[in-house]
Amino acid sequence: MKHTSKPAVPFEVVRDARMFTIGKVGFAGQPSKAETSLRDLLSHGNAKLEINRILSSGTKAGRLYALLGLKKLNDPAFHEALPGFLSDASDVETMEGCIVKHTTVKAIAKRISDGEFK
Repeated sequence: MKHTSKPAVPFEVVRDARMFTIGKVGFAGQPSKAETSLRDLLSHGNAKLEINRILSSGTKAGRLYALLGLKKLNDPAFHEALPGFLSDASDVETMEGCIVKHTTVKAIAKRISDGEFK
């Protein structure tokens, strides 16, 4: 009997993201699975609940995606969560094009707050 793993649901993909990437990345120039999963998650009726769950239980990258999700939803919780991110100088992995980089949580949070990610 073949073992088949069930496909990851968007919530899990975003929550467990290892790096924060927005836009075309990698050799194929496609959005990351986490970014497309976030967009999928935002289209569901329970998006605010799921985003808030990721905010409290996700990886650093997953929590940054959740912050972006709150901003996209114009959720007042964005302004409540933002200061914690802006004071977090810990490292997070990102990718721009084909290049993996390291930056800080607060640097990405500022970019999210400034509306740099569409």
